[in-house]
Amino acid sequence: MPAVKANARTFPQEQTTILTAGRRAERKWLGKVLYLLWLATPLVATIASLALLFKLTAADLAPLLRRDRSPTMSVPLMKNTFRPLPARITVQVLLVPQKQQRYETLGDWTWNGSRLDIRLSREFAQEDPRYGILLLTHELVEALLCRSSGVSGRQVDAFDMAFTGDGEPGDDPAAPYHRQHRWAEAAERALAGELGVEWRRYLGG
Repeated sequence: MPAVKANARTFPQEQTTILTAGRRAERKWLGKVLYLLWLATPLVATIASLALLFKLTAADLAPLLRRDRSPTMSVPLMKNTFRPLPARITVQVLLVPQKQQRYETLGDWTWNGSRLDIRLSREFAQEDPRYGILLLTHELVEALLCRSSGVSGRQVDAFDMAFTGDGEPGDDPAAPYHRQHRWAEAAERALAGELGVEWRRYLGG
């Protein structure tokens, strides 16, 4: 009988030891998980912040990630033709009446040596102050990318003034500045989201 009682006393102690070891292992595993989460937090926070800042959706990125396989697409990748910009550039921005634009357009740019002239339609820019900022962003980015890619203003003007299709001339894959136009629009669209401008309404004027 005493031996049996001794065994009865030791069983709970062994069980307690096993449970304690299990809890330690569980806490150790939980600590590793929390540590991994702590390491991943900065990356996740950065991605979330960028997504919130630019409000880029799949629809926004799709035109940029899609490869244009049109047989008329002859514009080389910008990375293959990139050239440095002038050391000093002067940018002059003018708000002009729509009727004073060189052709039917809301925004226009021309290079005169190292001076960049950007003409924005006054009526459109004054409709909403944010519209002027968006339009200026598009024209500025497009002009700089064209200059750094070797696309001249004469090439852009010739295509724009002869264009008879639907939409903007730069949307046409045959445009000599098609890629530059698309990336300028990407910057414009990202900024529109940040400024709270409804993209479809903006395009409709």
